[in-house]
Amino acid sequence: MRRVAAALLCLALGGCAALRPMWASSADLDDYKAYRVADDAGVRLARAYAYLERHPGGAWAAEVRATVEEEEPAYFVRCQATRPKMLEYLTNLPRGPHAEQALSLLVAFDRGLEDAESDRMLREARITEATLEKASVARRRVGERILGGLAVLLDGSLVGARVSDLSPVTRRYFEGPAPSTWGGRTPELEEDLYFLLPARPERLSRLLTLRAELTVEEGVVTAARLRGDDLLVKWYESTRIVALDPDKPGDRTEAFSAGVDVLKGAAEAAFPAAACDAPTEGRELMLRRCKGRELRVVASERAGQDDVIEVRLAKSR
Repeated sequence: MRRVAAALLCLALGGCAALRPMWASSADLDDYKAYRVADDAGVRLARAYAYLERHPGGAWAAEVRATVEEEEPAYFVRCQATRPKMLEYLTNLPRGPHAEQALSLLVAFDRGLEDAESDRMLREARITEATLEKASVARRRVGERILGGLAVLLDGSLVGARVSDLSPVTRRYFEGPAPSTWGGRTPELEEDLYFLLPARPERLSRLLTLRAELTVEEGVVTAARLRGDDLLVKWYESTRIVALDPDKPGDRTEAFSAGVDVLKGAAEAAFPAAACDAPTEGRELMLRRCKGRELRVVASERAGQDDVIEVRLAKSR
């Protein structure tokens, strides 16, 4: 099944030999996918270098190496124009072919050259500052997108409304950075959220693929949900800046408990506990039912599967 999935991904991404994934390792394929989906030139180059470092003889090494050789010099030239762009180059490619030149140019933007040791310390501090700020922004975005989706779900006018009458806030959320459909039978949004966690010897990279979906029947919204692979664990990691292992029951329980605490507070206005709390079943972490609607939070059965936050028309049990 892994080989079939890899082959389908290769065809979806395009630009690779159809049979190449058949012998590619799981790590090789995952790192190649991360490189291909990058929509920023600097991020794409950073992931290309990371791929080549981890898989020098990988299935796509020749393709990625050709991209690096063609795009990196031009990227460096573009970045020379301003201090922020030079800082961007160093953030994305701290060990790139032109990193030393970039460091010198960055310092020159601010002040004349002083003694070598002072320059070295200043350069290192600036790289660290830029890297940490970029990582912090990425982690904050995870929480912002989840809470933004939750606000849409908890809007009392959503479930039971006609698609044509959806609020501007709901439409804007589903028209996010890379919407997959809008205006069809089942509007949905799929968004890849990358973030880093501090660790030794190097930072840990995480990817949360967040999906927001509406269930529409005869033009009426009957359910709305947020889901994502290990959504509650990765949400916890991005807000607490701590690495968890979703395969460990203790780590899963910690993330689930923290996530439910946040969700209970967020849901109180739309689903007050005093009037709406209901017994949970199976993998349900939270269930509130009232006013013809219900809010469910369902944990994945195992690591790598989707956790689901859903508001739907209430169903009898």
